Amino acid sequence: MSEFLNQDDARRSRILEAALVEFADKGYKKASTNTIVREANVSKGLLFHYFISKKELYLHLYRHARKSITNELYEKVNFADRDVLNRIQESTIVKIESYLSHPLFVKLFESIESLQDADMVKEIVDFNNSTTEETYEKLFSNIDKSIKYFILQKI
Repeated sequence: MSEFLNQDDARRSRILEAALVEFADKGYKKASTNTIVREANVSKGLLFHYFISKKELYLHLYRHARKSITNELYEKVNFADRDVLNRIQESTIVKIESYLSHPLFVKLFESIESLQDADMVKEIVDFNNSTTEETYEKLFSNIDKSIKYFILQKI
């Protein structure tokens, strides 16, 4: 049974990789599910087994890309350093490095500007707002706001 599950995961991963390339390159509207299944070497039926529609595939991929960038931020920022300016600087650098190391994610993020489906745009905006709020809460929840902390850090 586990061999089947591993094979299943590999096929799903190939679909996601092919979809990322296709959506990043062509945007949502011009992306072709035929190209995705051909590049992933799977059947169209399997694609729609995992993802009910092209829309669901795009939204899943967008959420995955955004979560990956956010997780890299959480992994690389030094949360022990409670200085707000250091935290801002470090989180900015980590985010830039993540964007540079994932150019297809960046192209996918940029592709939302051409979306014409109001429901998709709303879902992405809501997801982005929620993710941004959670990220800011995590990044800045344990900042020492006392003047004593800042003075001691400068001595």
